[in-house]
Amino acid sequence: MIYPDKGSTTKQSPGKPISPMNKGLLIYLVQEGSWIGGIYGISFLLTRFLPIPLGLLGMGIFAGLFLTGVRKAGNFPVLVPFALAHMAFFFIPPAVAILEVQGITLGDGVKILILLVVSNILVMGVTGMVVQRILKGMES
Repeated sequence: MIYPDKGSTTKQSPGKPISPMNKGLLIYLVQEGSWIGGIYGISFLLTRFLPIPLGLLGMGIFAGLFLTGVRKAGNFPVLVPFALAHMAFFFIPPAVAILEVQGITLGDGVKILILLVVSNILVMGVTGMVVQRILKGMES
């Protein structure tokens, strides 16, 4: 990975862990974390007034920022690739929740299974398209 550092670049060789002592990396982590945390906070506050899920609001706000040019998808070179590399972890909590309510789901299992399959296909498809746009933004 290449982390732009205003005039210089730090190349990270594949397969080696990122050094936490890299000051450029630390700056990016703080900047990206602040943006993501700020959007989360705004989304959380808006959910009190709007009947829209928090994640959907956050994605909408980020989409608005990207479309208006306030932020570019390439402005997140550290946390986005990390999240993409560990995306499987994001699907564990819903799977565990489904296993915990087996008794409830047995009666409507086929309907729920169809809903889960369709929703997962949609989520994975949209996520894939967003990732492609982000990666294109990082390359340019």
